[in-house]
Amino acid sequence: ANADNLKFSEKLRTLFIGEDSGQHVNNFVWAYNVDTKKLSRILSVPAGGEATGLEVVDNLNGFAYILGNFQHPGDWGSIHSIIKGEVDPLINAKWNGKKSSSVGYISGLPAL
Repeated sequence: ANADNLKFSEKLRTLFIGEDSGQHVNNFVWAYNVDTKKLSRILSVPAGGEATGLEVVDNLNGFAYILGNFQHPGDWGSIHSIIKGEVDPLINAKWNGKKSSSVGYISGLPAL
């Protein structure tokens, strides 16, 4: 679904895929384990936003971390026309009139 950001962790044996698509309301970050062939959704970004900045730290003091962020929440495409009236005020309120974003990480994963 319009993969835009890719990061592969050899130690975790996982391909991380960040979406930038106008084909659905929310974009996601996915984790695809190349050994088990399991695909898991691990992160959702606000409506209209793009998942960016993927990074994986395989071992920091015995733990692995997955880092990511998003940009341009509320960047509406035609797919959003049904929900824009309801969601746009929420996006504006939460993300400073669409001028803010967020950076985060998933922690507590055992290092391999």
